[in-house]
Amino acid sequence: MTLYFDNNATTAPAPEVLAAMWPYFAEHFGNASSLHSHGEAAAKGIAAARAALARLV
Repeated sequence: MTLYFDNNATTAPAPEVLAAMWPYFAEHFGNASSLHSHGEAAAKGIAAARAALARLV
């Protein structure tokens, strides 16, 4: 068992977070401010995340 005491610097993400983010690490990694297809895919992901958060508030 590993004990990690530097969570102030960084923390390992939960498995659920990794699963949700993996497509953006592997496929949709473009700059969301760019007009090319990679950027548009990233921008769509950001828009979907914002909408999901707005529904929670």
